[in-house]
Formats: sequence, structure tokens, C-alpha cells
Amino acid sequence: MSMVGHIVFYYIPSAWASALLILSQRQCESLNKRDKQSSRFPRSFYMLPPTQLSLQRQGNRAGKKLHPTRIRDIGMTKSYQIYDGKIRSLNQHLQLMDIALNVANKKCKEQAEDTMTIAKALSSDVNIHPQLNAPARAKDINRTFTTSRIKINEQAIIELYAAFSDYCLSLIKELAHSNSKKRILGLYYSTNQKSQDSLSYKDILDLGSYDNVINEIASKVFRRIENIKSTTFQVEVFIKNLGIDVPGDLKNDAILYLVVRHLIIHNNSKVDDDFNGKNKKGLVETNANGKIKINYALSSAAITKVTELCKMIDEEIIKKGLLNK
Repeated sequence: MSMVGHIVFYYIPSAWASALLILSQRQCESLNKRDKQSSRFPRSFYMLPPTQLSLQRQGNRAGKKLHPTRIRDIGMTKSYQIYDGKIRSLNQHLQLMDIALNVANKKCKEQAEDTMTIAKALSSDVNIHPQLNAPARAKDINRTFTTSRIKINEQAIIELYAAFSDYCLSLIKELAHSNSKKRILGLYYSTNQKSQDSLSYKDILDLGSYDNVINEIASKVFRRIENIKSTTFQVEVFIKNLGIDVPGDLKNDAILYLVVRHLIIHNNSKVDDDFNGKNKKGLVETNANGKIKINYALSSAAITKVTELCKMIDEEIIKKGLLNK
């Protein structure tokens, strides 16, 4: 049985609610048994618009013919389901904070005066928020909110990188439990690292089960990839050894945004010649001091592009049946 999950839609009031119903293929087996033709045709489910759903509940007394919306069944790995959940939460938080900062900034400017503090302008108290004791003057307001915007968007890019890494690790574990388990050996040896990992008899006994041993091997493979200092090479090794096809532009753009995280942490957001070489399309803006402009536009674009890469990898893995048992 494939370890591939599916998003399934039922008759429910809204598309938003339907998106929350994520079921694995195993959970769908009972539905498949009811349909003898399910092995020959793709499973598909239907979702009624709210007005039509209301008619259905009333027994369709109005006599109108209902036309449900047909939603195609979408295959994805369990790893991508987890990644997608993290990205939804990240996007929600990022968008909420962007709106909150806009509203708060506007409110401060409307009440700006020499005797007012930012805390008071925002209906708070300096005893509760002592760092907002700055005067509610234009320059102080701009400095405070600019700093907050940078920090929130920096954290979003760092969290995006962590979600991508978690996706890769989880995917390696899924591969290790499939008929493609030997591919992780290709990932292991392609890192060109001299050290050789091994599991002793004691390690194996301590792990206690075959599944735990496989998971430990997958973790060691991922750590070797993670030890590669170049983000570009990390992604290249991963894609090449899985034997999947990813458009060069998509891969390079996603890598560019992933590298931003490295510059934020290790170089105070300042770009170098290597980054400038990758940024020929100007996707990432820099200021006069050679530092990356960290803002909502950057973090939002980074999330979109890296998610496109993950989705493409996932679709290729599904198409090639790499996770089949």
C-alpha cells in the first residue's frame, strides 16, 4: 500500500472547512470498498455551495437541480501534508502581524505628540510594555515599527527554512520505509564526506524495532546532507539522487530565498559576491549598504517559491511511485 495521503472533500458548507478534512489513503479504504470502480477511476468528491447545501438540507423543496462542484482528488506525501500545515500557520501569523503593525503604526501617527509615548498611543502602559516608552514622534514611531517589521520577517524566513529542512528529513524517512529505500544510500554517499556512520549491535538493540532502526539511518543520512555548507549543493544532492525533474528556474529561485536565511544568521543580512551572482534577476532587493531589504514582500515571496519547489518535488515523487511498498 502506498504511503501517500489524500485531501478529500465532502458535502460541507464552505471550501475553507473542506480544506481542513485531510485524510490518508488508509482512512479512505472504507470509501473505496463501496465503489467497485474505484480502482479504475480516480476518486473524486463533491462540494455544494452554501446556498445549494441549504436546499439539500430542506429536501430540495424548491425543486431546483443541484450542481455540486467537482473537486479532483490530490495525492501528496505525508511529509508534504505536515509541511503544508506549518506553512499555513506561518502565512497566517505573518499576514496577521503585517496587518497589526499597519493598524498600530497608523494609530500612533494619528495620536503623535511630544507628551505621548508609543505605549500610551496604543492604549497600553509603560509599566506593562516598558520598551514602548519611546516618544510618539514621527522618527521614533518609524524606527520602532521598522525594527519590528524586520524582526518578524526575518523570523518568518528562518522558520520557512526549518520547515523545508523538516520536509526533507520526513521525506527521507518515508523513502526509507518504501521500496525506494536504497535511494537514501545514494544520498548518503553523494555528500562526499569521509566519516562513516555505523550502528553497533548495542545501538540496534536499544532502538528496539526495525522501524526505529530505519528512522535512525534516515536521520543520519539527513545529518550528512545538512552538514554540507552550501544550501545550493544540499538541494542539488537531494533532487539529483531522487531522480526527479524540477525546472531549473524554480529550483534556483527557491535556493536563492533559502540562502537569505544563511545571510540573516551569519552575515547580518549583508550580501556577498556569491549571492549577487545567484540574484541576477533581482528577486531579492538590497539597500545602499549591501544589506537585504527584509520586509513582508520578501518573506511572502520566499514562502511562495519554496512551497512551489516542495510541491514540485512531491508531485514527482508521487508520479514516479517512489513511496510504494
